[in-house]
Amino acid sequence: MMPTADSSSSPFDPLVVLELVSDTKEEAVTWLLSRIRDPPQIGGAGLLVEQLGPGVGAEEKDNPNLFLVGASLERLLSGAEDLGLFKEYNDGSMRGFTHSNKHNFKDFKGVSSEQLFCCNIIPGPVRHHLVH
Repeated sequence: MMPTADSSSSPFDPLVVLELVSDTKEEAVTWLLSRIRDPPQIGGAGLLVEQLGPGVGAEEKDNPNLFLVGASLERLLSGAEDLGLFKEYNDGSMRGFTHSNKHNFKDFKGVSSEQLFCCNIIPGPVRHHLVH
């Protein structure tokens, strides 16, 4: 089962596991999660976050401050554009990636967020930019 950011959100592919020390103050956790979730227009990262549950039996964890962080496909594409990444265009030339022109780039059609990372369509610098 894939995690969801909240009950109204669609599932997302986690990209990062965030673990804070177990005695992190609740106010600090709340502030950090809001910075991760808030849209970029107001200073946030615009990412999706879900807290992992406590687990059961042998899988039980001591630290409640364990979170999965991911991004919507739209946010990943926006991050690629923000970074000015160059991708191969359908005509074979290299061009700066633009979200509005995404379907004109080679190997784009039908791409999932998992394929974006596996196939380096959206490489590591975007992941770094989105989560740092």
